[in-house]
Amino acid sequence: MPNIKIQNASVISYNLVDDDVNNIYKITAKSDTSVNTTFDVYPLDTNIKRIPILGEPVLILTADSPDTYGGALKTKHYYMNPTGVHGNIHSNVLPDVKTLKGEIPPKTYSESEAGNPNTSGTSDSEYDLGAGFEERDDVGSLQPFLGDVMIEGRFGHSLRFGNTPSGAGGTHDPSWESDTSNDPITILSNGRSSGGSYNKFIIEDVQSDLSSIWLTSSQKVKLSTSNTLPKDIDDQSQFDLPSVILNSDRITLNSKSDYVILSGAKSVAIATPAWAMDMDKMFTLIEGLLQQVADLTSGTATFATGVGPTGPATNTADVEKLLSDFQDMGGGAQSGPPPSSASAGSSSGGAGGGGTDENENIAEGSGATPVDQNNVPNANRLRQAIRNTNNKEKGIELSNGGDITTEAADIGTAVLYKLKELMSDLKIRFTGGNDAYHHKLDYNSRHKFGRGLDFTVHPSTNANLTQVETILKGFMAGNDPNFRFINEYATPTKKATGNHFHISWGKGTEAGGTLRRVRKELLAGNLTTYTVSDNLAFTGPQLPPINPVT
Repeated sequence: MPNIKIQNASVISYNLVDDDVNNIYKITAKSDTSVNTTFDVYPLDTNIKRIPILGEPVLILTADSPDTYGGALKTKHYYMNPTGVHGNIHSNVLPDVKTLKGEIPPKTYSESEAGNPNTSGTSDSEYDLGAGFEERDDVGSLQPFLGDVMIEGRFGHSLRFGNTPSGAGGTHDPSWESDTSNDPITILSNGRSSGGSYNKFIIEDVQSDLSSIWLTSSQKVKLSTSNTLPKDIDDQSQFDLPSVILNSDRITLNSKSDYVILSGAKSVAIATPAWAMDMDKMFTLIEGLLQQVADLTSGTATFATGVGPTGPATNTADVEKLLSDFQDMGGGAQSGPPPSSASAGSSSGGAGGGGTDENENIAEGSGATPVDQNNVPNANRLRQAIRNTNNKEKGIELSNGGDITTEAADIGTAVLYKLKELMSDLKIRFTGGNDAYHHKLDYNSRHKFGRGLDFTVHPSTNANLTQVETILKGFMAGNDPNFRFINEYATPTKKATGNHFHISWGKGTEAGGTLRRVRKELLAGNLTTYTVSDNLAFTGPQLPPINPVT
């Protein structure tokens, strides 16, 4: 192998075409030490290249060529990065007689030959820097901090692998903050709105840089969004958890052959000039609207007329299909088997939100005619389960407005038997069902059609309430999407007269947020599921039937 030789040279020409595969990236350089000596020179590193401009000095290394074989030593010249004689990221040209376009005053030429930067406005009109390269005087250099790894382009783009130094003593402090100085931050920035000046430091600014990507770990970044975000979302300047921030005048996400996927553990927020929308809440609202339309078209809810209620709409099947398709988009509903009736049961999983009260708009019953308590078989079946488990009902609240549905009797029975199994000392008192009280209210609820039940627990300690809620979550996950519950000890509905748990059966908006939260807990492996069908059999002694009070 020949002795490696390094010498200085200045670029006098370049090759930007691929006509000759052996000469791609070639430059021609003139020796700074040997008069009239030029070299054809090639990049030393073929993966990372810095293309010099005319007049810039480069270090030339002489080493093996591809023609070295069989003991015959052949050499080739390779160039390394341009030498930063002026310490400038944009241009480090040293004028040479071969690069001058016109006469240069001797003083200016001698100053440049001495290594002094030409800051007097010398531009492309006086020096030939290469076709297509226009010299700028507004490109600043990136502010360094100890330990940083930085890559800078010639035109105001940069990549920093840094941290958040405190009291570093630089010209500029970081535009970001962190309570942990040595946590990493990566900043890719493309262009500064205010440029810079010759050999003066600038610092990245997420707000004013033309386009940038920030990867943070614990840093707070002072980004002001173009529109107001939905409530309850922390401003980025106050958020100190790992983030990916993209900021520019336009951001385009385009998938060439598959989906664009946005998935948020809490939700997905979208802010426009007119709207600040939490997608989780928006879809819940749309589902509620579709449910109301479905109830109206199916005849479950009706329009009042002078001669009686209207009949079912002719588009019932179409609206039901719309509602079903929309409900199928509920977060995580696809992660379990298809839902079935209360007598069959199912299990499923999914993800999160907040509670919704039980006051969804379904048809209103009258409750005005006294109800024959001997003709309420579903309520009496639940009463038998209450008696079997040594629990109580408040008066005849289960059915003094009409019988409850078969599904309501099933869920009440299953919950009673599971609570008896897991919390044997707990006492349950049913305080509502298809009852007269709910029929008199000025809003519609599942109670009016026998689909909802209320009960209280005794003693109502925090530990008991938490365990009961966990069991109800298990039923909700195991019978998704039909089993619903609301903890009205924690979040009572607007007409609640006391603390209680509310349970019901059927798709709809009721407790939709709780359902999504339960789905998320199930996916995380934090829930045991219970199906209604597996909990309808009582393992203790069957007590004699109770005669309801009339």
